[in-house]
Amino acid sequence: MDASFSWAKAVVANLLKNCRASAAKKKGLYKAKHLPENMKEEISLWLQQAERDIVSAKHNIESGDYYVASFLAQQCAEKALKALLIQQGKGLLKMHNLVTLGKEAKIPETLIEK
Repeated sequence: MDASFSWAKAVVANLLKNCRASAAKKKGLYKAKHLPENMKEEISLWLQQAERDIVSAKHNIESGDYYVASFLAQQCAEKALKALLIQQGKGLLKMHNLVTLGKEAKIPETLIEK
């Protein structure tokens, strides 16, 4: 497995873990009382798609399509970050810069600096 994909996979895993941990603390991203129903559904859709993207990335690694796998890993991270930002009440930021999205979501610097 390519080293850069391993790093991306670790970042995405941490993002999804943090989203899930945040959900547990607040009785669920999907059930947060302070969010309107349509926002809960939007968060759920972003996270579901992020999870599908990382599964697809793994399949592409297995078939040797590394360029597709790296794109899907980036998409997974972006979607997980956007779900987190919506959950934090910051809305949907229409951008693709993972560093900016990560800083806006206040994820740990150790995940951003690599």
